[in-house]
Amino acid sequence: MRSILFSFSLVLSVVSSAHPAIGIVKNSKGFIYYSDLSNVYRLEPSTHQTTIAVRNVHSHELFIDEKNNLYGEHFWFADEATNRFDHYLWRLNANGKLDTISGTSNAYAGFDFSVVRDLDGNQYRVQALTTDHILKRKKDGTVETLATGAFKGISWLQPLHDGALYFANGNAIYKINAKDVVVKVAGPVSSDEKDPGIYRIFQKNDVGPLYVAVAGDRAIKRINSNGSLDVVFKEKDADQVITGGVFDNDGKLWVLEWNRKNEVRVINVDGEIRTASAQNIVSDYRYWLVGVVFIGIAIFLIRVRMIRRRRQD
Repeated sequence: MRSILFSFSLVLSVVSSAHPAIGIVKNSKGFIYYSDLSNVYRLEPSTHQTTIAVRNVHSHELFIDEKNNLYGEHFWFADEATNRFDHYLWRLNANGKLDTISGTSNAYAGFDFSVVRDLDGNQYRVQALTTDHILKRKKDGTVETLATGAFKGISWLQPLHDGALYFANGNAIYKINAKDVVVKVAGPVSSDEKDPGIYRIFQKNDVGPLYVAVAGDRAIKRINSNGSLDVVFKEKDADQVITGGVFDNDGKLWVLEWNRKNEVRVINVDGEIRTASAQNIVSDYRYWLVGVVFIGIAIFLIRVRMIRRRRQD
């Protein structure tokens, strides 16, 4: 049993190290949500206070629809013998109710759902074959191959409001336009050719130039219309890896960072740091401490009753 638990923990550790969370999104009210692969957190727009929005979900990516409903995939290692990973889709409704909206299934057996979505309800995922295929699942459930090419190891897909689907491959960023034509947008993106680490692609308020989290350079870069890149944020701490970013309603850039200890933090470019895990551990510790006190009181009362009964006997 211990060996199984150790193997399970090791697999999750490897998965987390190879694929940290890139999920950081904002709803129309300005609330920022992000994942650390254990929980999904909510950052308050006015106080910048961090609270846990969804507990105990291993979610790499997040999506918010026009009604401010938040979606994520819970993904876990299900069976060591067959090396199977399972998943299901959850939704945090705008009213705060959490729903599971798909059954548990093999994550790689088919295309049942994806968190990579556009506002028209289409979903996207990569099918890894001899060369990668990008698949599109329409609202009616039909699946079509959107694009194929001489690509291998396509990383995160990102549909944006201009109607194009963006993705990274190697050290370059491409898009599939409205005519399903693959166009190179920019590259080389990172100075690290061997491990460029291109993660989340995003925009400021869904318009204007593209921004990209580049782990290989520990930077957020802006992609100009001519394909050139400018560094808009540079992380000086060599232990921190940048995996995502989002602009709040005031136009401030918030950056999602991760390190090899699987610790996640969110920092804005004005220098304000919000470490999600540390804040919530303190909060959870208080609840745990209250529980311990209540248990201690209960044990004390039971012992007092037992002593009284012995004296009566």
